[in-house]
Amino acid sequence: MAINFFIVNDYGLAFWFLIGLWILAILIAAVTLRGPGGITTGGAGFSFNKEIIKLAQNQAVKKILLPGMFLQTLSGGLLLPLLPIYAQNELGLNPNQYAFLLLSAGSAAAITFLPMGRLADRVRLKTLLGSGFAMTALSLALFSAARGMVSVFLFAAMLGFSYAIVLPAWNNLLAKVISPDRQATGWGVFATIEGAGIAIGPALGGLIARSFGISAAIMLTIILLASMACFYFAYPVEKLFARTS
Repeated sequence: MAINFFIVNDYGLAFWFLIGLWILAILIAAVTLRGPGGITTGGAGFSFNKEIIKLAQNQAVKKILLPGMFLQTLSGGLLLPLLPIYAQNELGLNPNQYAFLLLSAGSAAAITFLPMGRLADRVRLKTLLGSGFAMTALSLALFSAARGMVSVFLFAAMLGFSYAIVLPAWNNLLAKVISPDRQATGWGVFATIEGAGIAIGPALGGLIARSFGISAAIMLTIILLASMACFYFAYPVEKLFARTS
């Protein structure tokens, strides 16, 4: 969000800002990750393929988590390179206004993460996941149809709220299948699968937008999110986790 304020004045300044953040992150990691024996690079005998195979033996992981985490990040990645263009060409927003648009979505998510997290401890996860993905699909559809400034910001905030519904429930599912003694490895494997969606999504979104237009990429994202909502509403998520835990 903040980078858009730099882009208005100078792209070079924006890139130097990003480089500075990377350097700061490396310095912080070097300090905070240094243990008694120095920075470690992982346990002996680690194999990514073995970890994937081990996790995939869990039916909850194979049928729900691995496809779900890939499709989630793929859906977001589809729109990643297209939203700034869409905001400028279709909505008439300049970089500053686009930054505030992202801020409205991020603020809505940040404000509602805690209550949604508490709700995830009390409500069936399939209900939250289905509702969250359905609301995300609906919010994106309304956002793409909106033209007034107030409605655009309102639906952007609605998208942020929808994300806040999904994330705590999703992390709850992930935590159920990660062994306590392999948490760092398990989360690392899951992050790699999610990263694959983030990597493939923008490339696919760009190809679709080039061939069929940005609206086609948005429509595909809506279809993916709506399909995931239907799946989580219909599939017995809790029962599967109960059998595999």
